[in-house]
Amino acid sequence: MVAAAKHLIHVTAEMGNEWSDFWQWAQDIYRPVYAEADPAKRSEELQTLIAEKSQYDRSKVDFRQLHHRLEDTAKSAVEGYTVS
Repeated sequence: MVAAAKHLIHVTAEMGNEWSDFWQWAQDIYRPVYAEADPAKRSEELQTLIAEKSQYDRSKVDFRQLHHRLEDTAKSAVEGYTVS
């Protein structure tokens, strides 16, 4: 994770936090799916874990929603640096 996140020193704290949360959740999905030997069960497990809702901030979100939040945060951060 450190190697993948070395660029985070150049972003806002909010963006860094969102990225770290996303990365940790992705790892929590990857580990059990990777451990499953049967491809059919692996696919089922992947779909289940992506759709599973967890408490995040003040709401329950699934992995896709967390990704959407990360994208929105990144867009906001970039717009803040855009010169008109």
